[in-house]
Amino acid sequence: MLFASVATCGAMGHPRTVAPDSLSHRAQRDAQFASHVTEVVTSRHYVFRPVVMQNAALGATRDTYAYNFFFSLDGSVATMHLPFEFVNMVIYTEQFDAPVDDYSATLVDEAYWRILCTLERESSRWAVEIVVPLDTGEVQMAVVTADGTMRYIGSLEELR
Repeated sequence: MLFASVATCGAMGHPRTVAPDSLSHRAQRDAQFASHVTEVVTSRHYVFRPVVMQNAALGATRDTYAYNFFFSLDGSVATMHLPFEFVNMVIYTEQFDAPVDDYSATLVDEAYWRILCTLERESSRWAVEIVVPLDTGEVQMAVVTADGTMRYIGSLEELR
């Protein structure tokens, strides 16, 4: 037999085969993606772009649709341009630059990066938590303010 193969089930439950080279290529691609994510996180020069937002107290999620919403970190300065929704159901955009305090990025169980930092905003402190998986690319972010907590799902990319 020229090609050894691994049996799996296809979408219809029918057996299909995957060549070992394909599995090797997939593992290599996954390792490259994890390395890229690590490089972006440790650079401290990245932008988070949300596609979904949710007020933690209200529970309903909303699509953001706008590419101009983002949270970026450029060394020790963060730029916030994100939609917020609070209990009175009013949606508005927060836009400001702030120095970053207490920044930490920790690799947890070789599975995801957990980024924590605080921002000073008009004499109040905002806490930011970003969870960046090494395998899916689906990044979760939470922003905690005195008015409540907003959650976002999106992607992380290099700041250019």
